[in-house]
Amino acid sequence: STPGSEDLFQTYRDGFRDAGLRLIDAQEHDQKVAYHSLGDIVYMLTISPWEVPDFDLEGDIDALLALESSYRQDEGVVLTHSNLVIEAERP
Repeated sequence: STPGSEDLFQTYRDGFRDAGLRLIDAQEHDQKVAYHSLGDIVYMLTISPWEVPDFDLEGDIDALLALESSYRQDEGVVLTHSNLVIEAERP
């Protein structure tokens, strides 16, 4: 999970257990993804199926520029995408 964020993997696993389900498999996969430009990141934020609460390009431009500056490498702006796979069943 991202530094400073809640541990969503543990939160979801606990949620399934709390709902009375038995976990069969639980995996977390992190993958580095490089965006060639800040424009690519903004494009992904606007077309993605999930929401970024209160995202406003004009209001968030300073934060986006800081992100680009902090995470830029030779291959572009490198971020980590995390995917969770949780399989559970009723006992």
